[in-house]
Amino acid sequence: MNCPRVRRARPELNAACISDRLAGGNRRQDTDLAPLLKGLPGDSCQCPHWGYVTAGRLTVRYADHEEVVEADDAFSMPPGHVPAAEAGTEFVMFSPTPELRVSEKRPATD
Repeated sequence: MNCPRVRRARPELNAACISDRLAGGNRRQDTDLAPLLKGLPGDSCQCPHWGYVTAGRLTVRYADHEEVVEADDAFSMPPGHVPAAEAGTEFVMFSPTPELRVSEKRPATD
């Protein structure tokens, strides 16, 4: 997927086109973000996200259930989720910038 440059008309909203960035640029392997979220409350992402999957499949785990989002599906992830992506997954995602910054600055863990 060729990610266009996203012009930010609203600085409080972060937009990301996820493809080659997923798994450090390696879309040939499945990616589970659980290890990166360790140390956040509930060991889960506390930032809401909205988006659209263009290829592949996301599995999103919550404390009480799991959701699967596939190509051509729109999604909404409330706080408290742990996402995983199958190899080859591509999606566009929007997140509120202040909450995203908090989730990205997770505490150090052993």
